[in-house]
Amino acid sequence: QGEIESLELEPAGERIDALQDQSRDIEGTGEITSILGDAERAYTGREPDRAEGRQLLTDAIAAAEAELDWRQRAVETVRPGLVQYNQVIKDTIGLRGQPRLPKEQALFVASCSAKHRDISLNF
Repeated sequence: QGEIESLELEPAGERIDALQDQSRDIEGTGEITSILGDAERAYTGREPDRAEGRQLLTDAIAAAEAELDWRQRAVETVRPGLVQYNQVIKDTIGLRGQPRLPKEQALFVASCSAKHRDISLNF
């Protein structure tokens, strides 16, 4: 925010636009992206309002910190359970999502498909 405050209005708007583009690349940051868009318009609109832009940047920073906080907590608390759950279901429910069948399942499927069938009457 201090960096943007030191810039003229137009370059500040361009810097905010770059931040908005970076925010768009991260899933689930729509609120932050929206606030940054409003801040950019405050700096580059017909009637630029640096005070409003400053407040919107403060709001965007608060939203980003809240987003980062819950994501860090989720990594610590939720992720281990999800990893364990994925390990438990990988050979059953998640079998189709895997790039290759585990050896045990591949041998079972191969044995089912390897039965001889007489197709001579089809010609």
